[in-house]
Amino acid sequence: MHNSDLKQIYAALDETEINKYIANVTQTGISTPFNQDRNDRYKQNRKEHCRAVSALMLPLLYQLNQNTRNPRIKAALDEMKYALPLTGEFHDYGHLAFSHFAEQIKFGFKNNEGSMNLLQKETSEIRKVLVDQFGEERANIELE
Repeated sequence: MHNSDLKQIYAALDETEINKYIANVTQTGISTPFNQDRNDRYKQNRKEHCRAVSALMLPLLYQLNQNTRNPRIKAALDEMKYALPLTGEFHDYGHLAFSHFAEQIKFGFKNNEGSMNLLQKETSEIRKVLVDQFGEERANIELE
């Protein structure tokens, strides 16, 4: 994977409504005495957090690839060269306001399912970006 490929995908994602929205949502919910250790996270918005998690996948992929000689593992890593960073990018897209706190009080809601729904809907902007970048068949593979 070339960094320019991923930068192009990020640039297209940055133009979506969900990315514009999450850029205005803080990463951490309500400040309480129980989560004061997270006060520094109030400076980070959800978009920055998602991009940072995505970026963490890149050295992980590199190190895994460098430290294995197993051709099946190398092939699997090559197949996931976009899926892993994009998983980091998309992992919080479906969160309700106040992140995991809201998930705890809204019975039956699962943030990860909310994220997947945003990605897999036929009308999803995110899905459209992936189809534009990869083509329909590869976008479906990446989404799975």
